[in-house]
Amino acid sequence: LVRFLCIPVNLLLMPLFLLIGAYYPQFALKWHIISSDSGGPIYLMFFVFAVEFLLDLFKYSSSLSSDRFSGALSIVSGLLIGDIAIKLQWASPETLFYGAVSLLANLSIASKEFSEALRVYRVFLLITTALGGPIGFGIGIILILLSALTTPVFGGYSYFWPLFPFHWKALCSLLFRRPTSVAQPCRTWSRGNVQK
Repeated sequence: LVRFLCIPVNLLLMPLFLLIGAYYPQFALKWHIISSDSGGPIYLMFFVFAVEFLLDLFKYSSSLSSDRFSGALSIVSGLLIGDIAIKLQWASPETLFYGAVSLLANLSIASKEFSEALRVYRVFLLITTALGGPIGFGIGIILILLSALTTPVFGGYSYFWPLFPFHWKALCSLLFRRPTSVAQPCRTWSRGNVQK
């Protein structure tokens, strides 16, 4: 369930932050989404795309390195670069925070192909939101849903299966796991005891 929750967080957190911070700054200040010295919508858009690029750079550099210290080095370098970027006003603390949460949500998804697809969708949604504001955000969401619904996948099932087409038994099996002794056939398990 936590991984399922990470899917909308990964896709929508940064675009919603950009939408509210750039186009509705009064609500962003009221809800403490941004600080009072964010610099305006143009700076916020620059911060979001810069942080998106840097976090992808850290992710790829740590995944391509085979050294056992690469994960720790990427974390330390991310902290140093983030601190220096804030001091040089190349990024805001809020943007780094929301970008880091999006990256963690992306890393928690088990399928690498699916997480990369979500990253592409997120960048597309950031671009449409930056260019069109609320209308661009809505158009981006509609285009992403159409793309996900109409893209053929291996096995002939939709990305939204078992939600679309709806299949109640498969959805329950996916969301609520049964104990192993119940899920296994009777010849292997009998009331929790292994048969010989």
